[in-house]
Amino acid sequence: MKFGSLCLAVAATLVLAGCGTMNSITADVSSFGQWPPTRPLPRYAFERLPSQQAQADFQSRVEAAARPALTRKGFVEADSPQKADVLVQVAAQARTLYSGYDPFDRWDGRFFGGFGGFWGGRGGLGFGMSFDPPVTQMQVDVLMRDKATSQTLYETHATHRRAGGIVESLMQPMFDAALQDFPAQAISPRVVTVPIPQPAKPVSAAAPAPAPAAVTAPAK
Repeated sequence: MKFGSLCLAVAATLVLAGCGTMNSITADVSSFGQWPPTRPLPRYAFERLPSQQAQADFQSRVEAAARPALTRKGFVEADSPQKADVLVQVAAQARTLYSGYDPFDRWDGRFFGGFGGFWGGRGGLGFGMSFDPPVTQMQVDVLMRDKATSQTLYETHATHRRAGGIVESLMQPMFDAALQDFPAQAISPRVVTVPIPQPAKPVSAAAPAPAPAAVTAPAK
C-alpha cells in the first residue's frame, strides 16, 4: 500500500471510530443581547445573506440543523417571511488544522469567522510528514432580529474542536449548545455539553399471533 493511501486509511479509521463512540458534544458558547422579558416567543423566518444565497443547498442544510433547536425553545416557523415577527440568520463554518496544534488548548473567546462564513477551510483528511492527525474547529452562529425595526435581539455562537475531519451531522447538537441558555443571560464564554441525537433503533417485527385453537362442534 502506498504511503499516501495508508495515511488516508488511518485517518478515515480515526474519524469513523470517534464518531461511533460520541454520545455528547462540548462547545464553547458566547451569547450577547437579552431577549425582552415581556416579549412572547414569536413566529420566525430564516434570513439569508447574499453569500448564503449563493450556497443555497448548503445553507438549507444549516437551517435544517438549526430548526430543531429553535423548535425546542418554543419558536414557531412562519409559513412565509411576511408572517414572521423575527428574522433568524444561521451560519456554520469550520477549518482544519494540522501539525503542532493542540486540540485541548482552551478556546480564547475569539471567533475565526462571522455570519455567512464557510464550511471547509483546508478541509479533508491528512497527516502531513509529521503524521499528526487533523484537528477541526467548527462553529455555528445564530442572530435574531426584530423584523419590524431590524433591532438585534439575540446573538449566540458555539465553537467545537475535535480530532479528525469535519462532521456535518454535529451542526444540530452545536445549535442546541448555542441556544442552551436562551433566553436567560449567561456568562460568556462558557462551556456547554449537550447530547448528540442518536439514530432510532429499528423496531423488530412483532411475532405473529398464534392461530386460534380449533374448535370441534359436537356431532349431532
